[in-house]
Amino acid sequence: MLRRTELELAGIDLWIPAEHFVDDEKSGRAMETLQQTVVLATELARLAGGRSRPLVSVTLPAAMPDSDRRSINGLGERHGALIADHTPDAPEGMGSDVAGLVIGVDPASCLMGGVDPEQRVRLSGAIRLTDANPSGRCVVGSAGCRLDLTAYAGACLTSGQRWIVTDAWGIEDGDKAIGTAVATWRSAVQLPM
Repeated sequence: MLRRTELELAGIDLWIPAEHFVDDEKSGRAMETLQQTVVLATELARLAGGRSRPLVSVTLPAAMPDSDRRSINGLGERHGALIADHTPDAPEGMGSDVAGLVIGVDPASCLMGGVDPEQRVRLSGAIRLTDANPSGRCVVGSAGCRLDLTAYAGACLTSGQRWIVTDAWGIEDGDKAIGTAVATWRSAVQLPM
């Protein structure tokens, strides 16, 4: 279907609760699911003829041991995929120069967690376009948004980010939300419509 519609696979979101990766009873299953998802993303990207590395987005616990993070990094490296930790305060030890595990930036999560998304972009290997208002996630560019879109776009462009994922998770009328986000983003980076 991806080939027929001339689309690429950008990646897969795997929103396993972060605490499952360090829970004695659930960590084995969480790691197994992550591995299976990385393999699936890699295979789908190859079959669709994509130009970018497949991305698997996760949230990992801050308390995760470095040895487990290195294992996840190795998983990404072995399969030619990127695994992006979208936890707002993910440890800075894994930057965009790491082959398999990178920091991901989800502005809505950052804003709701009290983290400046523009500052996280310089550490990131994967960025998203989302926003939040006092009630939670909202449409990018809507009234009451908290993301300074001009500053975020500037940070993304100056840090050399090549791709941005527009995300409408948790938003009503996702198609309309994506259209609004894309138009707002184009305006922020001054691209022709």
